Amino acid sequence: MSEHLWNKRIYYSDTDAEGIIYHAAYVDIAEHARTEMLRDRMNGLSYDKIAEEGAIFVLKSISLDYKRPGHLSDIITVRTRLRELKTVYCIFEQLVEKDGVVLAEIVTKIAFVSPKTMRPVPCPEKVAEALRRFKEE
Repeated sequence: MSEHLWNKRIYYSDTDAEGIIYHAAYVDIAEHARTEMLRDRMNGLSYDKIAEEGAIFVLKSISLDYKRPGHLSDIITVRTRLRELKTVYCIFEQLVEKDGVVLAEIVTKIAFVSPKTMRPVPCPEKVAEALRRFKEE
């Protein structure tokens, strides 16, 4: 199963008063890593280009399992994998690590919806093909 790696320094705005990565910051970190995966590994696909194909990505659900704290100035790595691709949704698994130690496990279910109606639609074929290629690499 292919994965995409994305590195990020933890800034003050990512932390709480104790200098630990704020729990809600992980949602933002996961989003940035998925966006960079699309740009880096999927022929330049971006959310605006996907919308032009007739679908937008909408976060349906997210699960976070916090393992260890990360801290101000840490350099973290996010490993993004596509676990599942279905007609109207996909599931990503992401590990947030520092020096190979897992800080958090994140699973997101992303639905494909029409930008006009906000109703589920099949994943556009161009996008589905790119996601399949990424998963099989």
